[in-house]
Amino acid sequence: MEHKWLKTLREQSQITQEDLTARLQVEGFDISRSSLASWESGRYEPPLHDPEFRRALSRALRVNVRTILRLAGYEVDDQQHSLFAEKAAILIDQLPEDKQELAVRLIEQIART
Repeated sequence: MEHKWLKTLREQSQITQEDLTARLQVEGFDISRSSLASWESGRYEPPLHDPEFRRALSRALRVNVRTILRLAGYEVDDQQHSLFAEKAAILIDQLPEDKQELAVRLIEQIART
């Protein structure tokens, strides 16, 4: 698995290691800057097996989960979506879980009109 992906995403988001760890802590993950540095160097891997962590990292970096998984070396369905669909997915991923279902229902209602 590629290990530079996390550092690249963090730098593209223009946030420091301290900022990213603070964002993850707000999301409920007690991550230290040294842990993040170990992930970025490839010494250890972040817990991408945990769906809650993937969503928290997605919100913290403001990218969708599929992008994170793809850059981390996982095989991801590369189905192409419009720019609007990608934006909607990113916004929904950033919502609390109880609001995600509501957002999808609203989009479904709009699609039926």
